[in-house]
Formats: sequence, structure tokens, C-alpha cells
Amino acid sequence: MVSIEVLGALRVRVNGDPAPLRGPMQGAVLARLVVAAGEVVSADRLIDDLWQGEPPPKATAALQAHISYLRRALEPDRPPRAPARVLVSRTPGYTLHLPVTAVDVWHFEHLLAQAAAESDPRTRHRDLGAALALWQGAAYTPYADAPWAAAESDRLTDLRWTALEHQAAAALDLGRPDEAATLLHRLADTHPEREEAVRLLALARYRQGRQLAALETLRKVRTHLNTEYGVDPSPPLRALESAILAHAPELDYTPPTARPYETVDSSGGAGTATPGPTDPAPGSVSSYVRGAVRNLSRESTSPAPLADEVGAGYVAERAGLLAAAGEARAGRSRVVWVEGEAGAGKTTLVSDVARLLQAEGWVVVTGHCPEVDGAPAAWAWIELCGELAGAGAAGAVGSRAAGLVASHGVARSEAASGVEGIETVGVSGVDATPFGLARAVADGCGERGVAGPVVVVLEDAHRADSATLQILRQVVAWSAGAPVLFVVTLRGSEAGEELRATSAALAAVTAGRWELGGLDVEAVRDVMVAVGLAGIDEATAVLVRDRTGGNPMFVRELAKLAAAEGDLLAVPAGVRDVLQRRIARLPAEAARLLRFIAVWGGEVGFDELVELAGESEETLVDLVDTAVVAGLLRLGHGGRIHFWHALTRDTVYDGIPALRRGRMHWAALGVAARSPQPELDALAHHAIAGATPATAEQALVHVTAAARHCVERRAHPDARALWSAALDLHLLAGHDRSTAERRHRLAVLETRCALVAGLAYSGNDTAARTQRQFALDLAETLAADMPPLVDAETGCAEPDPVAFALASWRAPLIWGTRDKRLTDTRIVEALGAALARPLPAATRVRLLVATVFEVEGDDDPLAFAASAEAIALSRTLDDPELLCAALNARAFLALGPDLWEEREPLTAELLTVSTESGLVEFQAVAHFMSCLIACGANDLVGARAAVERGLECASGGQLRQMLVVLSAYSAVLALLRGELAEAERIYTRCSAEMVASGTANGAELMVAAGMALNWARGDLSGLVEPMAAIHAEAADVMPYPYALSLLHAGEPERARKVFRAAGPLKRDHYWSVMTVFRARAAIHLGEPHAIADCYRDMLPRSGTMAGLDTGSVVYGPMDTILAELAQALGDFTAVADHRARAAEVERRIRLQLDELDG
Repeated sequence: MVSIEVLGALRVRVNGDPAPLRGPMQGAVLARLVVAAGEVVSADRLIDDLWQGEPPPKATAALQAHISYLRRALEPDRPPRAPARVLVSRTPGYTLHLPVTAVDVWHFEHLLAQAAAESDPRTRHRDLGAALALWQGAAYTPYADAPWAAAESDRLTDLRWTALEHQAAAALDLGRPDEAATLLHRLADTHPEREEAVRLLALARYRQGRQLAALETLRKVRTHLNTEYGVDPSPPLRALESAILAHAPELDYTPPTARPYETVDSSGGAGTATPGPTDPAPGSVSSYVRGAVRNLSRESTSPAPLADEVGAGYVAERAGLLAAAGEARAGRSRVVWVEGEAGAGKTTLVSDVARLLQAEGWVVVTGHCPEVDGAPAAWAWIELCGELAGAGAAGAVGSRAAGLVASHGVARSEAASGVEGIETVGVSGVDATPFGLARAVADGCGERGVAGPVVVVLEDAHRADSATLQILRQVVAWSAGAPVLFVVTLRGSEAGEELRATSAALAAVTAGRWELGGLDVEAVRDVMVAVGLAGIDEATAVLVRDRTGGNPMFVRELAKLAAAEGDLLAVPAGVRDVLQRRIARLPAEAARLLRFIAVWGGEVGFDELVELAGESEETLVDLVDTAVVAGLLRLGHGGRIHFWHALTRDTVYDGIPALRRGRMHWAALGVAARSPQPELDALAHHAIAGATPATAEQALVHVTAAARHCVERRAHPDARALWSAALDLHLLAGHDRSTAERRHRLAVLETRCALVAGLAYSGNDTAARTQRQFALDLAETLAADMPPLVDAETGCAEPDPVAFALASWRAPLIWGTRDKRLTDTRIVEALGAALARPLPAATRVRLLVATVFEVEGDDDPLAFAASAEAIALSRTLDDPELLCAALNARAFLALGPDLWEEREPLTAELLTVSTESGLVEFQAVAHFMSCLIACGANDLVGARAAVERGLECASGGQLRQMLVVLSAYSAVLALLRGELAEAERIYTRCSAEMVASGTANGAELMVAAGMALNWARGDLSGLVEPMAAIHAEAADVMPYPYALSLLHAGEPERARKVFRAAGPLKRDHYWSVMTVFRARAAIHLGEPHAIADCYRDMLPRSGTMAGLDTGSVVYGPMDTILAELAQALGDFTAVADHRARAAEVERRIRLQLDELDG
């Protein structure tokens, strides 16, 4: 018998004796599983929680070791190889199987639920007393600092107080006012905001004959509420006070009569929830041996019900979704995330909740992210716009939504020109960009929200493209304050980087996240009965639950196969194996049909299927019907044919041999190209999957057209994959060979340059710079083979392959992309040579912008001149994007000390131009610049707001960069609060994410963070080694931090040598930081000229926080350093002035921190 106590210190007993746990981590594993209350906790979630987001390199192995030891400790008598019965493995993690009474916290909640259902006050009083007696201290005490434990501890503490109130109420019902007063006096004194406790205490004191004490109790709470919150007591308290003053008879004790006990609202933390774990009823599966299922009668021979019709299980998750809907209905838009692996029941759960909400007047609209490649970009929102239009969005919004839907199949651009058989079609009056779609959806939700609340369901977000996620972020931001609930479903194991970044960006409006870990035994039985099996007892349901992990789809498919084959124990162990076995039962022609549909994409029209399969319509009708009856296909709107589930499609598709699959894709390409309204993305998908060396050139036409279409829609991150595929096709066709035709080699250059832009927009700076080097290699070879011709009229060289390659970086920048800020001599020299040649104005602007980012901090005169010319030249062109690029470059330079006054006007113009032109990526840059301007002005609140506005606009890699900015800013706030450990944790996570994504200088962030953290600690000696490594590679990057670290390490002579050998400071956005280090080192070394120079340079920054203008570090008030410099200079009047100003700056910062915390 195992018992676990967490209401106080963690205690684990086996057969009455303490279990031999080894170390706090094993206890933490057990406690975390207790928190889950019988639900499965995935291994990834356990690792993340136990190591608080910073797992060791072999965390999975470490977790498994802890699990293994815990199992031995909990079940010391379990025979070798016998399955664990207490700490059980369930895909994708672990769970505890124990009776409710074996875990004190589960028992506590069970007793509360039992008391809530009891009408007899004596029984209620007894159950509540037993529940409260389980408490021996604060819940999860050893793990109070862990986020997973802290939240649960707070919830349980609130439940404990609620139970105390209920027990006091029961005591009053039993005529025991003395007991009620004893129970409540401490709670009412320490938590006067709990008005029910105060009300019951006042009533108890009145019944004790202490009228004045009762009135004093009520007076004290009125004073507290008025003073602390500016509100009056609730009506029940005011009514009680009036009744006491009037000696109302109803206040006197009346012996109870049986009456229903009032269940406390769940929002107040009452114990109405039933505990998660259950004790399976004793039963034997001995009768369910091989062949036993043959005796189960079938209730019907009709096809099994749809997946969406099976709504069993997930009671707690359903309640959580409904609670989030309640928040949204109150006018606070909310986002909820429903995670689960394939077949876990995400769609079923969300559909059930949607039906309940529809019955209450909600409008429900749904968009599905296609489960296959080649679907139109942002398809889920196009689909959702159609539902909004159909739901009654009136006027301009409704017509715009309808127009978007009508246009999705024909929207084409000049990118498709030259593709044989495809006509270029324009979309009149429809903005099909992500911004336009987001505006249409937000306006539609707003219009519908006037009449009632709206549920927006985004299904299968793990398959969402960048445009889809960008629209989600924008629509959520624009719906703030509206009664809209956003429900997002996804497979957590397949969530990509941008989806995780989107989740992080929406954290402030997220009401909940649920991981569907599988159905309980009762729900498993319900699903099996729904499939058509009768006579399912609990033992059989337990067996199936153990076999399937409670995955609803697996349960359903296993039950179908068992019903067909009559042998439950002989069915395969995996859901794909089950599906393969069921597919194998089909006629060969029907299985072949499934393969055609799987290759097409999982959804196909009948006419397309006829052409694909090459069968007669009559034969196809029979084959489709066969697959529909078998529950593998279903018919959708408009007669389109779908797989029942994406996992079914995946199983069929993966079972096709690779060579045959490629040939089938190429055949599908021919069918798709002959469609009246061919989809560029679908054509590209089939072309990529089916191309061979002989057909690669033909495939390139379709892939390049789709990539250009993405670029025109500004879906740059989505274009990256297409450009990468196009490059592979060029190589497959041999276009990179020196013997290839020049037009083909130029096409390779164009593709490489487009890939540079796609990688840059995706935030992979390292890969983008590498790809640009490859492009430059090819461009120089092409230029050497055939120098560019000079146009007689314009005097410009056209085409110029080298200039084209150098201008390939199109993404806006919020920070530098050079590794360790080292100069790329080859790129700089090539830029100078290209700018010396006659060029088209637009190309010249691109090269000038590139020059700025390649030389900033190293050759400031060149950078200033290039940025000024870029702005002037771009103003003569009718190209907002070029003007934004030039403004971006100049604003970046203005973060240094020499263009300080230009920061605000440049940022304001960048925001205006980008907003008017719909260039959201440059809007994000403008908001980032606004954040730094606010930081420079000590405006912490404004800086946070600017970053959050930037998150609304960012997409692709830029979103990740803005999240890094937000995280770095959070680290700065932690530094300002003195929370150095928290700041270090944030910096470490940011650095790791930057390195993993290929962002330049991700590792160097930890060096900058170390400087700020050790400055705050007053000792930089620990940085000597990393500083020495940087200094050896680039002596001009951080000489003064290196010198100061040497001084702290007790090496003044080496420090003096480094200090005096240092060249002029880079006058970039880190200039103020480096000046602070130079000043502190100069004071320690007694360098009078440097001290005077630093004082002169830093004086204009008096009244600011040193380093805060970077948005990523902070070194305290600038006036603190100025006071030290003034003292070294002997100006003691200035010393006093600076110290006073530093104190005032710190005071204002503390006020803002309080505002942010509030």
C-alpha cells in the first residue's frame, strides 16, 4: 500500500514504512505527478517543469533514471519485468495510479466534493473536518519556488480557506457559534477580503450574544475595503449589519431541516471538482482471451459514427474551455490552446464545446490549417472569412470576406506568367495579403460581436504557415476588449518554432492550455459502445485503456478491427498498425484509390479523382462507397472526398514506395495544371515531390511561380522553403555547372539571392550570410565570363550580377548580422566597387543600405554618408519599401551618439510610411526603435508597450527576434529589481534560442549579460577568460570591459596595457555601455585625460540609466558614474549634484517598476 502526503513536507510510505527516496529531484518528480491528479504528464513537460526550462544535456536519461528508481521505491516487491502498477508509463509520459485516499491532496478534494453534495449539516461538518485535518503545512512546501508547484499551492490554499468557511457554516447550522467563531477569527483577521468568512464570523459572534463584537467585525472589513480598494462591502455584509442592528429574528438559530447544500461557484476555488484518479473496480480479464470478443453482439451493422459524434471524456478540459468562454463573454478576448497527438480528440472536444456555446447564442467560425503541403497560404483564415460572411457579417465586412473566399482559387500575380496553361487573373478590390485578411477577420468578429460573442476556432495550428500565424497574432491584438474566444488546436510534438513563438507572444491573453492525455476507462467504454460493440464491462475497458493510452482514435479503430476480426488481444499494438490492418482488409482497387487521394492531399473532388485514378465514374462510386462504409473516407461539403483523419492519410501515404509516390505526384501535377483554377502552391508541391533530372526544369516553372507569389504577398518566411526547393531543382537539372547555359546560371543566381532574402526574413542570419557568399561567388564568375553591358540612354550597367547578389538582403534589421561585429572585408570591398559603377537608382539604394550595416561602428563617416544618400535617393522613387529600408538603416545608426537627435523623427517617419504602405515588418522595426527611445528616456512602461506593439506586427524570424527583445527587456527589469538570478536565467535562455535559430551573435549575448550581471555584483573578475578570448580575436570590440575585469582580478599592469592600447570607441548603439566601462577603468587606473574625456562625453546623458538605451542591459544611473568621474576631477559640487540626480532617477525607476508589477 502506497501513501503520499504533500500537504506539508513530502512524505511517501510503502506498507506504512517511509519510502527510500534519493534526493529532492525524485521527490519533485513524484510531486509533479501528484499535481496532475491522475492525468498523463508528458516527458517533455516533466523535463521542462523539473529543470525550469533549463534542462541538462541528458535530461531525458536523467528523468528515466529517476522514474526507474521511484518505481523500485514505490513497488519494492514487484517482480522483474512485471509492469509498474503505481507509476505507470502512458504515451507520451507518466501518470500515477493510486486510490483517491492514498494521496492526501486527492483525498482532500474528494472530501470537499463529497461534502458539497451532502444535504445533512452533520455529515458535511464531519467530511470537512476530515478534509482539513489532512493539512500539516503549506502544500508542496519543498518545491514552493517552482512555478508548477506555486500555482497549485495557491489553488489548494484557497480551497483550504473555502473549506474552513464551509465547516464554520455547517457548525452554525448545527447551533455551534462558539466553534464557528474559533474556526474563522484568524482567517477573517488575516484575509479581510474574504467577505464570506467575515460574514459568518459576525453571525457567529451575534449568536454568541456578542452584538458589539459582531458589528466591530463588520466595521473593520468596511474600513479595510474602503482604504485598500475604495469599495464598499458586498450586499450580504450590509444586509447582515442592518439585520444585527434591527435584531432581526432570522438571525437566530433554527434547527436545520434537510435541504440541498449550495455548491460554491468554481471560480472561487470551491471543492466541486472531482479528483482525477480513480480506483479501477476489481475485475478479471481472464474471460477476454483469444476469440472471446466473438461472443460480443453487434448492435448494428451500420457504419461507425463520425469521430465528431463521440464526445466522451475530458470533463475537466471541457469545463476549462467553458470557463475561458465566460471570461471572453465579459469583454476580455481570450486565447486557449488544446494540445494532443493525432487522434487524441482535440476536434471532438472543441466541437462539443462549440455546440454548447452556440446554444447560448455564440457565433462559431472555424478555419482548418491543411494537413498536407501545397495548400494555399493562410487557407484557414480564407475559410474562416467565408464562415464569417455566412454567419451574417453585414455590409462592407461581409462582402469583403465573401470576396476573399471567392478569390482564393483565382488570385494570381505576374509571378505565374510564363507557366503554360495558367492565366494571370487579378483580384479586384480584394486585399489578400495577411494584413488584409487579418483586417477582414477582425472587422467581421467585431461586427458579429455587437450581437453576441464569437468563437474563432483555428484547427491543426502545427501545420500553420507563417502568414496564418501572423494573422492570428494581429486578429487577437485587434480584438482586445471584444467578446471573442480564440481556440487553437495543435499537436504539441509537431509545433514549429514560429508557433511556439506565437504562443509566447499571446501569453498575456492566454486563458488556458490543455494537453489531452487520453480518455478515462468510462469514456473508453462509451467510445467502444458507440462503435457498435455491446456488453463491454469495466475489465475490458481497462484493458483497452491500457492498450491504447486512452487515445480516442486508437480506441475507435481498435474496436472496429476487434469487431471485424473478433479477437481483441490479437490486434496490433500501434494505431498505424491498426489502420494498416484495416486498409489491408479493403479490396485492392479501393486501397489503390486511397493512395491516389493521399498523394493528391487528403481531400479531392470527384472529377479530379476520376482523372487521377483513370477509372470509370461508376467504378469510382463503388470504390469510394466501400472506403466510406469502412470508416476510412467521408464525404464533405460539395461532395468532396476526405480521409476520416489526417493520421489515416499519413498511414496510406507513408505506405507508398518512394519511386511510385514520385510518379504519382507528377501525374497529379498534370491533373492539377489542367484545373480551371489551379493553385500555385499545390502545383509547386506536386512538382517538388515528383521531379526527376529529366523533369526538373519543367518543375522549376511551377515552384518559382509559387515562390514569387509568396513574395508578392509578403509571405517571405513561407517563400524560403520554396526558394530552397527551387535551388535543389536547379542543381538536379545541372544548372549550376560551368557548362550550363548562361540563362540557367543566371536563374540559379536569382534563386540563391531570393533564398538569401527568405533566410533573412526567417531570422537565420548565419545561413543568409553564407548563402550570400555563394551568390557572390557565382555572380563574380558570371561577371567575369561576360561583363555587364552599359545602356546608352541611362548609362547604367544592366544586368549587373554582382550588384544583384550584394542587394539580395531585403529583410529589415533590428540588430547587426555580422559575427562578433567583425568586418567582412570581401563584402565591403565588393560593395564599394559596385557603388563606383553606374547603377539603377533602386539597386543603388539597396547597396547603400547594405553598406551601412556592413560598416557601422567601423567606418562611421562612410555609414553616415551612405545612409544619407540612401534616404535622399529613395525619396525620389515611388517605392515605400525602399524608403523604409533607408530609414531603417539611418535609424539604426541614430542609436549611437552622433545622430542622437534624429532617432525620434526617423522612427516616426518609418512608422508612418510602413503603416500607410502595409509594410508590417518595418512597422515592427519602428516599434523596436520606439522601445529603445523610451528606454533612453527612462520610460519603462512605454518601452514595454512598444515591444508588445512590435510583437503584433512581426512575423517569421522577426517575431522570434522581437520575443528575444522582450525577454532581454524582462532581464533588464529583473536587474533593476535586483533579481540577478532571474535575470541570468532569462539571458541564458535568450542566448540559447538565438544560437539555435542561427541569429548572429547569440553566444555573445551571454558575454554582454555577464558584464551587466557582474557589474551589479561588483566583481568582473570572472569574465577575464571569455574577455581574453574575444580580445585575442577582435581587440577593438571590448577592450575596456576586459581592462576592468583584469583590475578586479588583481592584474593592474595587464589592465593598463590593454587600456592604453585601445583605439577609439565604436560609436554604435553600445557606445554608452563601453564609455561606462572606460570611465570606471580610467578611475581605477588614474588616467586623468581619459577621465576628463569620459566626463565630457557622458555629461549629456545625465539623468538617464546607463546602458538602458540598448534595451538589453543596464548599469545603474549614469549620474552615479558621473559622480565618480567628478570626484576624480576634484569637482565636489558636481559630485553632490550628480548623486542627488542619481537618487531621483532611481526613485522614478522604482515607481515605474511598481506600476509594471501592478
